[in-house]
Amino acid sequence: MIKVAGILVVAISVGVYTWLQSVRPNIFEAYVFDTPGTLSVFIRTPNDKRMLINGGSNADIVRRISKILPFYSRRIDYVIATESSDKATAGLNDVTSRYEVDEIFWAKGEVPALKAGEALLIDDEVKADVLFPVPEKDFKYSNASYPQTILRIYYGDTTIVYAGQATDKILKFTGLFGTTTPNQVLINKNMVNEINVRKNGPLKITSDGHSLKVVKI
Repeated sequence: MIKVAGILVVAISVGVYTWLQSVRPNIFEAYVFDTPGTLSVFIRTPNDKRMLINGGSNADIVRRISKILPFYSRRIDYVIATESSDKATAGLNDVTSRYEVDEIFWAKGEVPALKAGEALLIDDEVKADVLFPVPEKDFKYSNASYPQTILRIYYGDTTIVYAGQATDKILKFTGLFGTTTPNQVLINKNMVNEINVRKNGPLKITSDGHSLKVVKI
């Protein structure tokens, strides 16, 4: 009898957990993780489309994602590597071996898969524009300012820009340097706007389509 009661408790708990996951708030969420190597960003749209930008230099990103997604869910819709270095991509090998990924945008050699002018329709309400890299005739690359993907993600009136390791030279070229608005978040190097993620820990960005909120998690 005790064994049956225990099974019922577990079944009810799982049912409640599954129901809570199915009725998550209709908002945009972006989690910025201080993964080793490069900051990683995991996005869930209001319609539960999922996108991971970079994975850091080891399997730590899998642990981070598993705390967000339901334990029974193994779906990620988009995985994007914004550059070819191991510090950004090594962790993605662990992600793609554990999750079913619909589309992967990975650098081919030293050149990112996504380039300026391209766009991604993540779902009906969320879109991403690619701002960089551009053709070599338009920008003088260097060891510091190398080809890397910069994404500008829109949801309603709010914007999140993932600029990775972009230098001031690249930010100026793309028009991002020194630009601040209440409804835009810039993720660049270790910073989310004025917040140092390495010092302060991971952050969660939420948007209802009109305003952004950034909190520590």
